[in-house]
Amino acid sequence: MVFRDGLARLNRDLQGEAKLEMVEQDLKLLGSVDKLGHLHWTGELMQVPGSITEVRLCFTIEDDQTSLGALIQQVDAIIEDAKSEVQRRTGVPTSLDAPLVEGRRREEVDRKYSSTIDAIRTILLSQWNPIGFPVPDDEYDRYAPSIARMLFDVASANEISDKLRDFEALIGVETSPSLRLAVAQALKSIAIN
Repeated sequence: MVFRDGLARLNRDLQGEAKLEMVEQDLKLLGSVDKLGHLHWTGELMQVPGSITEVRLCFTIEDDQTSLGALIQQVDAIIEDAKSEVQRRTGVPTSLDAPLVEGRRREEVDRKYSSTIDAIRTILLSQWNPIGFPVPDDEYDRYAPSIARMLFDVASANEISDKLRDFEALIGVETSPSLRLAVAQALKSIAIN
């Protein structure tokens, strides 16, 4: 919603910025408007941020403010689709557009996310650890946000197991399919509520 609000300010005031950053830090996008109404976008797209095999694409796009109205409509449609999908998967009505009351809602989301990341970190270190010997506590932190997203998206244990296999390929080691599935099932047991 912050990105959408930034777009609305750019469109209304022709000043400020619209910033989009994914939790996993694999996509960053920043838009700003100059005094002549030129819209400047800078972005960064990364594959596996923080890894040894990190691939980064940096780009700039020049446009004008006339594209903002259509962009806002597209973002609104994406938000509505996301709300519908969350409600379909969970059966719980969403309130993504509910106002923040003194930051309490955001704090709750941050606390829930942080708790989920901690639980994922514990499982990856204690049950998965494809390196096979003691590693620093933050060794697999770069993979936790992707797993968290999958848990919030209600991914299956097989989908999570496949993602662990992808991570192993990046690390350059491989565990067994049965271990990956057991770890995926343990990850699925993390309470996301």
